[in-house]
Amino acid sequence: MTQSPRPAWVTPTLLVGALLVIGGAVQAVLSIAAAGFRYVPSGAMLAVLVGIGLIVVAQARK
Repeated sequence: MTQSPRPAWVTPTLLVGALLVIGGAVQAVLSIAAAGFRYVPSGAMLAVLVGIGLIVVAQARK
């Protein structure tokens, strides 16, 4: 069986998702370290969760 070609939006969605996950994780680590490990910034966590969601959706639609 041959696989159907990927839709054009899958690769950019994967890239954006990966950048959101990496950027959010870096921001979270830097913010947590700067604050003395007292809190997790909600914006960074939101970026990570949105990035993971985009990756999951793109993988499901491949």
